[in-house]
Order: sequence, then C-alpha cells, then structure tokens
Amino acid sequence: MSDANGSNPKGKDKLIADVKQLAADVEELINATAEQTNKKVSSLHTRLRGSLKATRDQLIEVETIAVDKTTEAFREAVKKASEATEVAAAAVEDAMQSAEDAARKTAEAGRDAALNAAEATREASRTAAAAAKEAATKTLDVLKHWGQ
Repeated sequence: MSDANGSNPKGKDKLIADVKQLAADVEELINATAEQTNKKVSSLHTRLRGSLKATRDQLIEVETIAVDKTTEAFREAVKKASEATEVAAAAVEDAMQSAEDAARKTAEAGRDAALNAAEATREASRTAAAAAKEAATKTLDVLKHWGQ
C-alpha cells in the first residue's frame, strides 16, 4: 500500500511501468479487435479508448508531480547545503579571528615579559654598581688610613 501513495519511489516507478504496460496491452487489444463490428465489441472499444486516454493523462500527471517533488527536494537539499556552507565559513572566520587575537595577546605578553626582564636587569645593574661603588669607597678609606 505504501508503494501506491508514493512513500516508496521504486514501488511507484514499478506501478507506473505496470500501468504503462497495461495501457499498451489494452491498445494492442483494441487494434486487434478493431475489425469486429459487433455492437458490444464496438461499445467496449469506445469505453476502452476513453479509459486508456484517462489512464495515460493520469500517468502524465503522476509523473509530472513526481518530477516536481524531486526537483523541490533537490532545491531544498541544495539550500540546506548552502546554509551549512555559510555556517562553516562563519565558523572558520571566527576561528581565524580567535587565533589572531590569541597571537596578538601572546605577542603583547612576550613584549611585557621582555620589558619586565629589562627593568629587572637595569635594577640589578644599579644595585651592583652601587655595591661596587660602596666597596670601592671603603677600600679607599682603608687605604687612606693604612699608613696612619
């Protein structure tokens, strides 16, 4: 039953093929019996031709609907793929910005560390110079008072 309502595309295709074959067989039967002039056969030919035309028209409509649904499903899939691509591109852009920000912060932290190290070196040099000056001054004092 699911084949007839379109939930199984292969089943629907098989049904369409079967109906087309039935239409071809009916047309062949009509042509084979066209020579018979019996009123019942003539009436049956008329009904069969009408039914055959209606069946073919319905088949065309079903196939058109199937093509339209397939086209719409394809468009929807393309739209979703496009949206997913846009989301991915935005995520890549965000990741790139985050990486750039992290690199900038790392560079700033490195610069700050270098400045702090330089300041500590200057302070240590000042302290060492002051200690050397004090030692030199005391040595001079000792030398001045050595001989006295």
